[in-house]
Formats: sequence, C-alpha cells, structure tokens
Amino acid sequence: MPESMTVRLEGYPEAVLARGSVPFAATASTTAAEVVRHVAGLDARLERALTRDDGRVRQSTKVLVGGEARAVGASVGDAREVTVLAALPCDG
Repeated sequence: MPESMTVRLEGYPEAVLARGSVPFAATASTTAAEVVRHVAGLDARLERALTRDDGRVRQSTKVLVGGEARAVGASVGDAREVTVLAALPCDG
C-alpha cells in the first residue's frame, strides 16, 4: 500500500515550482529514479532539466535520503522524506 512521502525540492526544481516540497505516494520498493520522474512530470521545464532525452535521470540530479545521496536505481526504502536536488543542466 502506498505511503505518503514528502519530496523536498532544492535548486532548480524549487525555483520552477515556487514551492519547497511536493507529496508523493511511495511504496517500499520506490526507487530514487521514480521520485525524480514524479517531480519531472510536474512541469515540462523540470522534465527537460532532470531527465535526458532518452528518459534516464541526469547525473546532475541527486536524490538525498537523510542527507545521503542514493543511486538512481536504489530504493529510497521507508523514508518519509527525500530531497531532489538539481541545477539547470548545461550540455554544451
């Protein structure tokens, strides 16, 4: 059954959405990539900034659980709060 999680937004995501957090319905197997895709789906500018054209999460996008970075494919476990941190990407 999904659990309520708070996704804290830092950097570009916070600026685009003009808020510091968003809710997310997570399960025990939710991955960091799923959290990023949820945030990216909230605004087209975030989709371009957080994910690559092929759908993979950009290296510049980080998910933190308890202040520790999680690998994209890693589970965020039963965390009630995670942070998505990202800067505006520069592919040049």
